[in-house]
Amino acid sequence: MKNEHYISHLFKSYKNFKHKSGFKKRNYFKERKIAFKKVSKNLNVSYCSLFFDYLCCLLFLGENWQFYLLNEMYKYKFSEKRKRLTVLRAFNLDYKYNKYATDEERERLNNKSNFDKSYQSFTKREFILPKESKKDEIINFIKKHQKVFCKPNRGTEGNSCEILSFEDLTDEKLESLLRSNYLLEEVIEQHEIVAKLHPNSINTVRIFSIIDKSGNVHLMHPCLRAGIDGNIVDNVFQGGILYLVDLETGKVTSDGIKLGEAKKYEIHPGTDIKMKDFQIPYFKEICDMIVKAALVTKSLRFVGWDVAVGKNGPILLEGNIAYAATVNGDHGIYKEMKQYLRK
Repeated sequence: MKNEHYISHLFKSYKNFKHKSGFKKRNYFKERKIAFKKVSKNLNVSYCSLFFDYLCCLLFLGENWQFYLLNEMYKYKFSEKRKRLTVLRAFNLDYKYNKYATDEERERLNNKSNFDKSYQSFTKREFILPKESKKDEIINFIKKHQKVFCKPNRGTEGNSCEILSFEDLTDEKLESLLRSNYLLEEVIEQHEIVAKLHPNSINTVRIFSIIDKSGNVHLMHPCLRAGIDGNIVDNVFQGGILYLVDLETGKVTSDGIKLGEAKKYEIHPGTDIKMKDFQIPYFKEICDMIVKAALVTKSLRFVGWDVAVGKNGPILLEGNIAYAATVNGDHGIYKEMKQYLRK
């Protein structure tokens, strides 16, 4: 019965991901082939040997192809690979340690409009759900802010997001919004230091919270994500770059990692900014906010949070549960995460 419940939970989460994250609109098999060919060329190894190593990680560790490449799994022996948080392991942590959360509590994170309502003291921005609103309300909302961020109310990987300006709002677009399951949000004005990396996107911090059995919140494994090439999102699956960050200081500790390239970026592309030791503004305030946000729904013990750095402090964007995988860096974080959860 327990296995049936697990399989049902896995299928339900995958179905959510497939249908609500743009899965149908992208050819992941083609993307994977292109990425592996590029990486094998850069590494000067055969495509077949690289792909076989990936299949072993998929079968024995549950890693998908994107995080296999981002985590540079091909560099490590199997004993080292086992220490890493993979996509399936992130799902398992969610299944095991978030299982006492009700469907309503999980929906606070899975549904972005519910998230904005439940965590409004941390999100600090206005929003509107068009399908639950009248035409005049939508028009007035966009007119008030002039530009709004438009994203699927459910979704992952930064798919199908756009900036919508009031002057581009046509009758056809308005009707489309009324029929859609999109969320409109006030555009965030980010801190000028973070904006220098890439002003077209909101460049964010991802940080994990873990609540132990005693109710104490532990923060783990922060990273900074930044856009490039004019993209409006910073997600690595949409071409963004990721940097590891020191939890104590809030300074970048690594060169940049980009999906499907097998090379590191010392300088952030399009700038002259050397990223190692780059100081994230308001980092202490970011950590303090995440601790408070984690305690809003204590039954969700394992969450990956995305935070923007606003002009006057941190702004919470969203929380991730079932698909809260990440880049591990040189040292695997899976064992450490389990130790906190078991405390």
